Amino acid sequence: VGYTLNDLIGRLKATLPTGYTWKDYINGADLHIDHIIPISAHTYKSYCDDEFKRCWSLKNLQLLPAVENMSKGNKLFKHFQRSLRF
Repeated sequence: VGYTLNDLIGRLKATLPTGYTWKDYINGADLHIDHIIPISAHTYKSYCDDEFKRCWSLKNLQLLPAVENMSKGNKLFKHFQRSLRF
């Protein structure tokens, strides 16, 4: 996906919700890794597909409290443009 584990950790730490710490996440606090644009909005067949890379890109990942993430489900809160294939 074009990033390292350290890149992922840095991104997730940058998105920690107020009141939580990185240690809370590591210790299994009620935090989920959330896809800002849900997985269901992406169409891919393989990890090699560009759409897979967009789905799992750092800018599409954030930490959210589990309750908030589960209530969000696969809803989109901002419009986005899918890539078009010709």
